Amino acid sequence: MKKERRSVLDKDYYILQAMYRSSKFRRLVKAFLDKFAELGVPIPKERFKTVAEYHKWAKELKKLNHYPTLGEILSAFSLDPKNDTYLAALAFKIYFNREPKHHKSLTAIKWDDTKDPPELWIKVPSYLRTKHISDIWPYIQFYQRKLPSDRIRYKPWISFERDFTLYELYLRVRQNISKGKLKKEVQTKHGHASKSVLRQMEAYPEFREIAEEEGVITNDMIIEAVKECKRRLGPLELLEL
Repeated sequence: MKKERRSVLDKDYYILQAMYRSSKFRRLVKAFLDKFAELGVPIPKERFKTVAEYHKWAKELKKLNHYPTLGEILSAFSLDPKNDTYLAALAFKIYFNREPKHHKSLTAIKWDDTKDPPELWIKVPSYLRTKHISDIWPYIQFYQRKLPSDRIRYKPWISFERDFTLYELYLRVRQNISKGKLKKEVQTKHGHASKSVLRQMEAYPEFREIAEEEGVITNDMIIEAVKECKRRLGPLELLEL
């Protein structure tokens, strides 16, 4: 049987292990837990069993003006109180009473609720393997449920081919009219070349082709096709400037 690789045995790993094994750490953790109990937001004796349970507690915690932080424990050991690796490992240890097999994996996930909608980021460093994901999978599942659904149901655009052909032709004819390029065979009742986009379209071979396929193309059909394309395609620039 292939032996499972151990955690990333780097400098951070041994710093964390030394901290966990010290009597100073045990004393600081006890004071940390006692303080939350005094504030009325106790951490369970057996610690949190799920990420959801932890976040329910954290929600109540945010109502307080001041409370202990994990950074204070790190500072007591002369460690950087903003170090993501240490903070994540410490949170795992104190809040869940667990030591992840791969402490580095804890910094691979980031929940950003400053964005609208919120975003869940997963960092993929060179050492990350499938088995490392097991440490952060509960977090991923929890945050996934908080993400807005991206499973938007769209009705199929049945008349897309026809609508797009009419829309593209409409844009091109309108552009040609603005440049003074008129089909002279399309005239007004006064004998002048018409500047109506809808009437000018009738003189283009593409219009005759689609009219032949559809049987008939009315002005209302063109107007509806243009509206639908504008609504669905938004700012898409189709013409060469």
